[in-house]
Parts: sequence; C-alpha cells; structure tokens
Amino acid sequence: MTQTYLPDVNVLLAWVDPGHLGRSVVKTWLSRNKDVKIAFCAHTENGFIRVLSGTRYPNIQLRPADACRLLADLQQSLGRRLVRWPESLSLTDHSVFDLQSLLGANQVTDAFLLGLAHKHHARVVTMDRGMPRQAIRGATASMVEVLDISKSTGT
Repeated sequence: MTQTYLPDVNVLLAWVDPGHLGRSVVKTWLSRNKDVKIAFCAHTENGFIRVLSGTRYPNIQLRPADACRLLADLQQSLGRRLVRWPESLSLTDHSVFDLQSLLGANQVTDAFLLGLAHKHHARVVTMDRGMPRQAIRGATASMVEVLDISKSTGT
C-alpha cells in the first residue's frame, strides 16, 4: 500500500515559495518521496490561500483567486499522486481527540490535521517539531514526519 502524507500549510508554502526558509528541505523530501500520495483537505487548502493572500506573508502576496490558481496548478502537477479528503471529522469527536492535552489555541489546527491523517491511516509532513500527538487517541510517533529546516541550504 502506498503511503499517504498530508502536508501542513507551512510545507505547502515552502513547496511554492522560492524565498521560504524550508524550500530546499521540502524539495529534497519531495524528490525522495516520488511514489507517495499527497493529501489535501479544505483546511490546508484554505490556509494556503489565506496566507498567500494576506499582507503579512513576506515573500509572496497574491489575490485569493491567484493563490487558488497556484494551488490548483500544484495539485494538478501531482497527477495520480493527488488525494483529496473531505473533512468529515470534528475536534468534538472524543473517540479521536483528547483535547485536554492541548496547551492552547496554537495547537488546535495541528491536532485537527493529525486527527484527519490518523483517520485516513496517513502521516503529516511538517517542519513543526511541536505537533501535539498526545491529543490523538492511538497516535504514534510515526504519524508525523518532521522536516529539519536547520539542514536547509536556501533555495
């Protein structure tokens, strides 16, 4: 069975942004994982569009429609490797989530992405070392692949 990965928004940004600090690490990971499936969900798609169309992102500012087209191009480039997941999961599902272990609002999205990946027997790929695996019932360390940005060599 082919492994499926759900990239978080930061990985998606590094994928398309030549000025992103994690660009080379993400490109290296992608080149080493040419046979894996890459999953997208509304949460990561909307986050990608929101960040690229916001005024605070330092490297690229796009109108939402242009960010959406960039995302569509990225997804189309994956061909059969593309997987799209419906978000039929809620943080209120106590069979999946243990929210008592979350320390604050900054971990909510990460916990949701981990729960979604867990539901689909997939892994999250991220540059975030603080993914709250403890918030997912039955989670293991192998659910998360952390890309080490300290090994980045630039673009």
